Amino acid sequence: SIPAIIVFTVILAPIFEEICFRKILIDKLSGYGTSFCVVFSGLAFGAYHGNFYQFFYAFAIGMLFAYIYCRYGKIRYTIFLHMILNFLGSVAAVTVSDFLQSEIMWKQTAASVYALFYLAVFIIGIGFLVKDVRMRYFRCFPGKYASPFKVLFPTVGFLIFVIF
Repeated sequence: SIPAIIVFTVILAPIFEEICFRKILIDKLSGYGTSFCVVFSGLAFGAYHGNFYQFFYAFAIGMLFAYIYCRYGKIRYTIFLHMILNFLGSVAAVTVSDFLQSEIMWKQTAASVYALFYLAVFIIGIGFLVKDVRMRYFRCFPGKYASPFKVLFPTVGFLIFVIF
């Protein structure tokens, strides 16, 4: 039902996933540098979704959200964007598909909604990039860099994650 989708997919899932994959994971790996955190968070986020086809766009979106979190340090930005994305992929898709009778029209409408969403995200991203370039300021995590493979792979938690 739509109310259950709103509660679990649009509200709770983004909060849980962003806290796990951005806040906790990136904060724990921050000593390895921003680039490693962004890529690893995206990989973990893509693998978490458990679907081969969904992995690729979840990986890309996960890297985008990780970059936003690393850059601005505010988890609420990524939670909000994640909620919008889940809303478009679930509630909006169900509502539009119920409204439209033709499958061809549904595909065209869905493609248009996603295109507008990604265009809006692209424009916002360009705005942030221009702002950052003008400020000549890019935030990086402080800390000592070590080989992530020596620290990460021998841990029990990571091995359990890979197995499951």
